[in-house]
Amino acid sequence: MYQLYVLDPVEKPVLNVSPHQSNDSCNVTLTCGAQKLSITSHCYNATCDMKEEKTAGDVFLSLYVSNSFITL
Repeated sequence: MYQLYVLDPVEKPVLNVSPHQSNDSCNVTLTCGAQKLSITSHCYNATCDMKEEKTAGDVFLSLYVSNSFITL
């Protein structure tokens, strides 16, 4: 289970979690969308990286993952 934190007000943020399990690892792809933007982070075992930052006009979208906390 994850907790999603939104730092600034956005319309209906959507979080999609896609697990990819193999023999000895747990990999997850997180895709979060808000304000007509989308951002993706890939997690391998317990390590997640921010893969993309998106901007559109004055809107900036970033995704950070730490333990079970997701910050948009």
